Amino acid sequence: MRDVGGNGLGVVSQKKLSPESNIDLWVKIPDNKPELHIKGKVVWSKVVEGEGYRAGKFRFLDLLDSQ
Repeated sequence: MRDVGGNGLGVVSQKKLSPESNIDLWVKIPDNKPELHIKGKVVWSKVVEGEGYRAGKFRFLDLLDSQ
């Protein structure tokens, strides 16, 4: 996960994340239990050599308690 902000975040993935696709993320924050379950929509995606795919401006659709 990268570039976290109030309007969304950026992620790196080994799989292609197509713009406008809905995805689920489970985020582990050190010393915080349980994991955060985040639903969002990909705004843009591009291939980054050596990293895989970078999706940016991932818009939050829902933040769920994963208990």
